[in-house]
Amino acid sequence: MSVNQGDAITFVREYERVDFEEACRILGATDFDRVPDGKAPPPKPKGKTAPPESPEWVAVVPVPDDAPPIPERHPTLGVPSHKWWYTTPDGKLSHVKCRFPVGKSKDGKPPKTYRPLAYFRHRDTGVCKWEWEGVPAPRPLYGLHKLAKRPKDWFLWCEGEKAADAAQMIFPEYVCIASENGADGVDSTDWEPLRGRRGIIWPDNDAAGEKAARRARELLAVVGAEAVAMRRPSSKEMGWDAADALAEGIPAEDLRRLCGPGVGFEDLPLDVFGSFELPRLRAHHVAAPLVSYVFDQAAVKGVEPLFVYLGALTCCAGVLHDQFQVQPARYDPTWKESPRLWTLLVGDPSTGKTPAINAVSAHVQAIDIVLAKQSKAAIADWELDKKVAEKQMKRWVEDAAKRGAGDKGDKPRTPEKPPDRRCFIEDTTVEALAEILAENPAGVFLKADEFAGWLGAMDAYSGGAKGKDRAHWLQAYNGGPRRVDRVNRGSTLVPNFSVSILGGVQPDKMRNLKVDLTDDGLLQRFLVVVGAPAAPPESDTRPPNLDAIHAYRELLDHLQSMTPPESVFKFSPEAASIKAEFLGYVQGLVAARVPSPAVCAYLGKWPGMFARLALLCHVVEYAGQVPRRFPPEIIGADTVRLVVGLMREILLPHGLNFYLDIMGAASGSEHSQWIAGFILSRELQALTIRDITRAYKSWRSLTHWEQVGAL
Repeated sequence: MSVNQGDAITFVREYERVDFEEACRILGATDFDRVPDGKAPPPKPKGKTAPPESPEWVAVVPVPDDAPPIPERHPTLGVPSHKWWYTTPDGKLSHVKCRFPVGKSKDGKPPKTYRPLAYFRHRDTGVCKWEWEGVPAPRPLYGLHKLAKRPKDWFLWCEGEKAADAAQMIFPEYVCIASENGADGVDSTDWEPLRGRRGIIWPDNDAAGEKAARRARELLAVVGAEAVAMRRPSSKEMGWDAADALAEGIPAEDLRRLCGPGVGFEDLPLDVFGSFELPRLRAHHVAAPLVSYVFDQAAVKGVEPLFVYLGALTCCAGVLHDQFQVQPARYDPTWKESPRLWTLLVGDPSTGKTPAINAVSAHVQAIDIVLAKQSKAAIADWELDKKVAEKQMKRWVEDAAKRGAGDKGDKPRTPEKPPDRRCFIEDTTVEALAEILAENPAGVFLKADEFAGWLGAMDAYSGGAKGKDRAHWLQAYNGGPRRVDRVNRGSTLVPNFSVSILGGVQPDKMRNLKVDLTDDGLLQRFLVVVGAPAAPPESDTRPPNLDAIHAYRELLDHLQSMTPPESVFKFSPEAASIKAEFLGYVQGLVAARVPSPAVCAYLGKWPGMFARLALLCHVVEYAGQVPRRFPPEIIGADTVRLVVGLMREILLPHGLNFYLDIMGAASGSEHSQWIAGFILSRELQALTIRDITRAYKSWRSLTHWEQVGAL
């Protein structure tokens, strides 16, 4: 029986349970403005509503909590290779988009097809079921819940869900979204959630993408949204998109150039008296083996990606042997740095410090448990050997006495006690830490989730000798041998007093503690990162990336098992040049004492911190590869550029925010802030000391030099 094209479309729609456009695509149509030899497609929906595909069945959005699990298989296409979860603004499930491989690859890219999966209710009977059918147009944007939770951030629209996920890793500072059905779904998308917002359009690199970008801008203008489209890169293949850019490792800065000037990327004036708008971590700041883990865990747990990354790096430092060392200066072999990090996560309870710390450190604790079991078994064997040796020694002494002084025979060997191996500690005193480190010269990792408590507990058991514990902890940052005296118990010689620390603290607790922070540089040894309020966790809408979690755990296992080389690591000439330029910039800030002595003390530690981060990222980059590779002796320019970007673009603003905004450490900052506000509020063109004295009562109580500092 012969059928016309319209009948074929109807048959495919009913058999495959797909909408009109998907049926046309299955039949080979690519231009939906004209369907070859058949009926023209129905008018594209306008306005807010459109009739459902089947009058008897109505899509249920959001999917109720008591709905059955989604089907694992399509009746004809099998198991989907990937699922994308569409949500409502409050994070509840709307529907699912599934991708299926079909046929064999011809150009290295396996052909694929897509099917929507939604929950429907029968209009008459009330029966509900999952159907491989799309929700009616206008359809929601992919990533709708992120838009709702980040109302002030720019959006970045991509044609497809995969590209949007990739763009989110490249540009975490934007809310990356997509339209269902890609370029063909622009007209059937509900653009209302973008009303009044600003953003960027990143189309695929082809004619269809260019057309979709133009249409998207027109529809965005209808809802009062502004957007600029990225230019098509002529050097890239047809269809190139954000997923390809991520796979190629193209830096975000290079991609921004596709937007041209004037789209919100320019450097803005910095208000040195106000709160800092902290930059967000991007994929190009992160060591490659940790990228997937960092951004996936941050999204799933709803925490700051920088918390996860710096926490993960600190855990890597905690399990890596302390004898991995780098020589920062080319001609100074006496200066060596180990991959030892102190990191402090600062934020209110809503920023998710604890979930981030627990997530990254959980496997370090698991490794510690394994080491404890191994040590327990080894010590049990040693105790048996020791008893045997004691009996042999007793017999040897008796026999020696019988043989006389001239013939003592071979003296039995006393077995050496195996170390009680550790790599993870939490609450501890300096005395207890010394005993642990005496048997673990590789160093340990300290989890200080309550940093204020850890800091406040110093010297609690030192008989009132204030500052004694702090001296030991300062040594723990530098490593090396140290003797620790114990009350009524003699002293302990520690061959390498080395600890990596990951802590978390609330801003108000740090402010209360600052009067107790002496000027010994203890606080300035911490890399400080400040968190913003956390986004809602995505754990209710999707599972975590288990492959990324396993890769992170295996990386920690491998780092813990690595034997340090006999030689030290060094920088290549190009890497050394990049490093020198950056540290020269830092030294210029310190020499100018900008913007405060506290910040200068912090930046004064950066040459050593830079070397430690570079060494750690170098080792992680190679150890995280599959198959595993031992890192070469020379640290290259790419690693150094990564660390420069992290420190200059991310850690420097976070440090300024912490010391100036949270700690108020700028010299006379509160007085300077008042003067600045006085000038702005009155639009003054000139200001005299008399003006300040008359208007600002606190000015009279300042010394001359305090007044000079405030000005």
